[in-house]
Amino acid sequence: MDRRGTTRLTFALVGPWRGSGLATAVIAAATLAACAQTVAAPQPLTAAQIDSAQRRWPDTTEAKLTQGRDLFFAKCNACHGYPNLEAIEESRWQKILQVMGPRATLDQKQVDAVLRYVVSVHPPPSPTPTPPTM
Repeated sequence: MDRRGTTRLTFALVGPWRGSGLATAVIAAATLAACAQTVAAPQPLTAAQIDSAQRRWPDTTEAKLTQGRDLFFAKCNACHGYPNLEAIEESRWQKILQVMGPRATLDQKQVDAVLRYVVSVHPPPSPTPTPPTM
């Protein structure tokens, strides 16, 4: 605490980092890298995306997907901006949300809603091309 009673956060740099411009450069690069994958806010789900989600999860409703979107905006955006959902492989989302859900104080139903939302936004995988027959 300083003389005015306010708390200040400070970073102690040790070793070769102390007093060098390298520490500032590393911090700036990390900050920029964290923001590099942000995009504009995702649009509401299309009818095709909702239909695809309902085929994948028969108990999914448009309201549940909207809840997932609202939670994503409220909880994920606070720290991550709007990450490019299409840049993150669908197979990674479950693990990401297992780790981040508790940090964002989401219960399991909320984690499931966010997972269904982000997977529904993600474009379907491209079909594997079949080789031509001779």
